[in-house]
Amino acid sequence: NLLSNHIQMINSTSLSLLDGFVDWSILADPSTIETCRQSLKDDGVMLLPNFVTPAGITHLKEEILSCPHNESTQHYTPNQDQGDFEKYPASHPRNYTLHSSASF
Repeated sequence: NLLSNHIQMINSTSLSLLDGFVDWSILADPSTIETCRQSLKDDGVMLLPNFVTPAGITHLKEEILSCPHNESTQHYTPNQDQGDFEKYPASHPRNYTLHSSASF
């Protein structure tokens, strides 16, 4: 019982942090829950329209934008190197570069 009470307290605390950011009332309708279950079973994904409130979206956006951002930009030839400008002119296909970028 002590463990069960502790888990319930953690869940209540965690869920209360979301108050104002999500609309819990959507989950009160049993047909919504069944629709979600069926969608997960059939499609592997579910959509719960209007579950996140506009305030929740704003908060999430602010939190994401406040995180450190690391962008990596690379220019490589199809041979995954920087080309061979000593043997070939810049316009030669050997020196054609591809642009690749990733952010995390």
